[in-house]
Amino acid sequence: MSNKMVSPQTTQCYSHGFSWTFAVRRGRKPLKVRKVGAMERAMRTPVGEMQIIAPGVIMHRITEGVSIKAADAHIVKQVTEELAGGEPAVVVVDMRGVAFADRQARDAFKEGAGGVEIGTALLTDRGFSEKLAGLFERFSEPTRPVEMFHSEADAIDWAKSLLAG
Repeated sequence: MSNKMVSPQTTQCYSHGFSWTFAVRRGRKPLKVRKVGAMERAMRTPVGEMQIIAPGVIMHRITEGVSIKAADAHIVKQVTEELAGGEPAVVVVDMRGVAFADRQARDAFKEGAGGVEIGTALLTDRGFSEKLAGLFERFSEPTRPVEMFHSEADAIDWAKSLLAG
């Protein structure tokens, strides 16, 4: 994986034939890849970290207090495609610490990632993140099954059952 500064505000990132250009925000190093064996198992995104936790199940833990913009959403979808490797996947999104996701970001998540994302489990608390997830479900009208959960175990079980069914 290599990064190239395109301008002081943007970086172009190359990895395994994929290329992304994105805004560098607050000095963070986005899209950091960790390898386990010969397979990529986890990647940083501008808003958290994605990790394969079971065959076809990708966990995306959103960093506490982050606000999600449309550009972040597009990068998350590209990382999902890369981690899925062309196979069907269900993404479990731990959004309990998210501060905000703007309308354009919610609309970007309407479509699953590149045809590989067949479902999304939204892990919420019983407060703000649950209300934000409700807005997404009601107004963005996602094109794949999306369910809300308060228990990580229940969300993962649902993801596995969706893949099996």
